[in-house]
Amino acid sequence: KEKEKKRKEKEEKQEEQLRQYFEKEKMEEEKKMFSRPSSPVIPTLQNKSVRKEERIPSAESHVSYYSQDPAQPRVPSPPVPARRNQLRSLEERKNVINELSEMRKQLRSEERRLQEQLLNVTSDDDVPITRRREKNPKDIFEMARLRLQAPVRRPSSKETQDPVNIQNIWEFNELKYKGKHMYPDPPKDDQTLEIQQRALLREQQKKLDRMRMRRE
Repeated sequence: KEKEKKRKEKEEKQEEQLRQYFEKEKMEEEKKMFSRPSSPVIPTLQNKSVRKEERIPSAESHVSYYSQDPAQPRVPSPPVPARRNQLRSLEERKNVINELSEMRKQLRSEERRLQEQLLNVTSDDDVPITRRREKNPKDIFEMARLRLQAPVRRPSSKETQDPVNIQNIWEFNELKYKGKHMYPDPPKDDQTLEIQQRALLREQQKKLDRMRMRRE
């Protein structure tokens, strides 16, 4: 995550530098275009203006001069086609950079989404193992001492295909050796195992009842 964050910051920094560079270039082009020197005055017109200035202005000319509207600011001439094309190419480059930035963001979000899906699939695969660990069989003697009823296990779809549960049979046989005379034959399937477990619980309950009666 730290590596991805650094990579993201580096890409954003590069995009910002490119954007600033194109903005600066565009501003310089516009500045050059608007600050073009005006065309030189034609000599004949210049001589005429000098002669007009040499004349002594009359009172009427003063009045008419001040009554005229103030000179309008000069409107900048439209950019020449070459400049216009250059500005258009700068604008297009800027748009391409913005589109690339958006595409990077979309790719990053898609990558995060796929990683989350992969993590969810991995965690789902790990769940049955943890559940099997949690479902350790309880000590039926301890349950009998606490007067709890043993949970009746319903065979799952997997167990119906394979009815013999070796783990349960092995655990019951281990408990059964404490009283071999009660169950000489080992259980062959889950149903037989459940019957013997219930019988064993009943025997334990009888022993507990007899112990209580002796104390009383």
